[in-house]
Amino acid sequence: MSRVLKKNGYLFLEATPYFSLIAGHHLYNFTLLPAQFLPKKFIKWLIFKKKAYQIRSPQDAWETFISLNKISINKIKKLAIMNKFKIIEENYIIKIPSLLEIKINWIKYLPIFRELLTMSYQLILQKN
Repeated sequence: MSRVLKKNGYLFLEATPYFSLIAGHHLYNFTLLPAQFLPKKFIKWLIFKKKAYQIRSPQDAWETFISLNKISINKIKKLAIMNKFKIIEENYIIKIPSLLEIKINWIKYLPIFRELLTMSYQLILQKN
């Protein structure tokens, strides 16, 4: 992104932090557990024990889980700074897709909780 963006150009970035208790593992339909913190063998067993949900099969869910980019909010910020982006705005969000979206920007002062509770991290960056 840094290579193709013009100087002073803006970039909107949104990511789901991997360590988010609710959204970080992308197995909403297969488990109500914090899958990213549990042993992989257990999660695989749990996923394949369930039936397909809508159009996703257990195999698709497992492949998604093991191929996830394990990005954290701290890594995103470090990458932005390392690539000479200025953080213009950042939002920490809890959401229920198509229903509710709440900014919880006060959580940035609580490092451990911002990784665990944020479901969507949004940044507006400007290239220097």
